[in-house]
Amino acid sequence: MNLLKKNKISIMLIAMISTLCLHQRIISYPCKSALSFSSVKKGDVFKRRQEVLNTEKGGAVSVNAWAIRLDFLSALKSIGMDEFGHEGPSMVVYNNSSPSGHMKIAGQAIGGVVIAGQAIGGPIINNTFPAAAVIESTDGSVPFSVRWADTPQNSSAIVSDDGTGLLNLQRGHFTASSGYAVLDNSIEQQRRLWIVPNVDSTGVLLAGASSLFAEISDAIDSLPDSVSNIMKKYYATKTCDKP
Repeated sequence: MNLLKKNKISIMLIAMISTLCLHQRIISYPCKSALSFSSVKKGDVFKRRQEVLNTEKGGAVSVNAWAIRLDFLSALKSIGMDEFGHEGPSMVVYNNSSPSGHMKIAGQAIGGVVIAGQAIGGPIINNTFPAAAVIESTDGSVPFSVRWADTPQNSSAIVSDDGTGLLNLQRGHFTASSGYAVLDNSIEQQRRLWIVPNVDSTGVLLAGASSLFAEISDAIDSLPDSVSNIMKKYYATKTCDKP
């Protein structure tokens, strides 16, 4: 084979390799949001505050309310390691197998069936009320202007399997009929959703909401790395269709 033919073959091989690399880079390119976490702090994704809630009996009570953004919550790991030294499971488990198809947060099946004036079928508190609700924040910022702690009856809007379904600053709930597998793969939608607690008619946090907050707080207090680095690592596991 003469030198000219060798050069042509080499050029062709280089072109083929370059095309394959370019294609691979496009289909596995990390979402651009993953590249913008240098300044993310805990206060951007997790907040606590005191709220005053008017009860059904006409009194006013103070509630320890909290809000945590779903993408950050999904990046967290539960406290503790197994016998092999592996870190705890993810705080959020999408499309869980038991109960079938449910979404779990801190080990609790978080879905429920809520209609105006009534809550049915949430498998968390006495088979009645789901422990937590969801607030949409279109730009991902803390939803300061709306109440965080509220009764399940005020969260009748349903979050769809892809995480949509709520208007900006609207309160809703996860349904027990979906494992939210599509939402699992949509970090852009995860960052728009804030998990907030449900309370009973007297303004007391539901037991499930209290234990949920305790586990989340423990995980946050024991973070092995900065919030921004944890978020970067989590976002880096997700990909976009194109850069």
